[in-house]
Amino acid sequence: MKIGGKFILTTTLLLTGTMTILSYGILASVSAIQKQDLEKQARVVENSAQRVALDALLQKDELQLVSYINFLKAQYPALCYAKIAWNYPPMSQKIELGKLSKSSDIEERRFDIQSPANPNHNVIMQFYVDRSVLKKAMAKSKEKLAQVILRIWGFSIILGALLAWISAWVLTFPLKSLAQVASQVGSGHLGVQLEWNSRDEIGALVYSFNQMSEKLKELDTMKKNFVSSVTHELRSPLGAMISLAALVKDKLSAEETPASKQSLDYLERIEKNAKRLEQFINQLLDAAKIEQGKFTCSPRPADISPIVADIVNLFGPKAKENKIQLSNEIPENSFAMADPDRIRQVFSNLISNALKFTPSNGEIKIKAEKFREGDERFFEFSVQDNGKGMSEEDLKKLFQAFSQGNNGNAQGLSGSERGTGLGLYIVKSIVEAHGGKISVRSSPGQGSVFTFTLKEAKSAI
Repeated sequence: MKIGGKFILTTTLLLTGTMTILSYGILASVSAIQKQDLEKQARVVENSAQRVALDALLQKDELQLVSYINFLKAQYPALCYAKIAWNYPPMSQKIELGKLSKSSDIEERRFDIQSPANPNHNVIMQFYVDRSVLKKAMAKSKEKLAQVILRIWGFSIILGALLAWISAWVLTFPLKSLAQVASQVGSGHLGVQLEWNSRDEIGALVYSFNQMSEKLKELDTMKKNFVSSVTHELRSPLGAMISLAALVKDKLSAEETPASKQSLDYLERIEKNAKRLEQFINQLLDAAKIEQGKFTCSPRPADISPIVADIVNLFGPKAKENKIQLSNEIPENSFAMADPDRIRQVFSNLISNALKFTPSNGEIKIKAEKFREGDERFFEFSVQDNGKGMSEEDLKKLFQAFSQGNNGNAQGLSGSERGTGLGLYIVKSIVEAHGGKISVRSSPGQGSVFTFTLKEAKSAI
């Protein structure tokens, strides 16, 4: 669950719990207050009845007391039954008012009022209160109150959830923006900044992130400049070494002494490794140009078939040595908008990789198919092998700079054969500079198929 959802859920649960406890407290308090009010009313009624009884006793008017009791019965329905014993010699009378309820919750209250003038003159009153009537009245009152509280409770929960959602959005919006910018930095767009003007903790976080992003950009620029400078400085002396090695080889080739043959063998090794280092330096320069946005291609109508044929002839001996069938199925006059030198790099890299990872008695096919997309025609070129293939983990990082999968180790390749991890990165950049797309289909044990697209051209200039 996201932070916003957790915040909304937590706030809503807290508000719900608080409102529930508050509602229960209100109902309990109201119930207690109602009971206290009923007790007060009962005492008031009793005191009034006693005063009226005393006044009636002094005035010898029992009708006054009967009338007042009837009045009380009308005002208080819980007073279901009353019994009056009038003792005023020589007169003695018993009066019953109402009907005694059959309820089990009957409360009896008895009062004996004596005349101050004569203690033998008295009135005994018995009140029977049906508490179930009181409880029903209290329950009905509590029910109405509960309905009001429930409406307030529901409105408060909805309002609280809405306010929590607004608060969560306000709090998480800068975090989402920061996550998007962090994703851009993670994908290589260093130096991007997030504009956020606040002096709270989020503002401090954004400020620190912007500083980090700017520092990463500075370090990356320093790295690129260093790599570019070093490779440029290495290129000239390395070229001179290769040229001098070739000259010495020519002179030693004329001699046939054992020492000259051994020296010639050493020179061939030096030349081979120097050329490999030269290729790596060229790749570093291309990668630096790509990162600096200075990598350019000059597409023009070009026939791809002779380019591929030349590369196949170049790798033919190595394929034959490894017992791999290398077949070129690209038809003649396959004209596409391409920079011949750059497309040569693409095919050379893809075919070279296929040779590395295809076992003996394997097969590599180079194909081309036409397709239409809207009003434009395209070529889809593919290099297919039946090697060990690649895992999903390797495919995810295949076209990243200086990234290599575990396939090289699985094949038991040496350090020189595994390469630098720049080839496919440069290939992808070349294809995209032509306005095309490159992709790969592969799975362990099923081989790999690299495909890329180029616009079709009518003919060469």
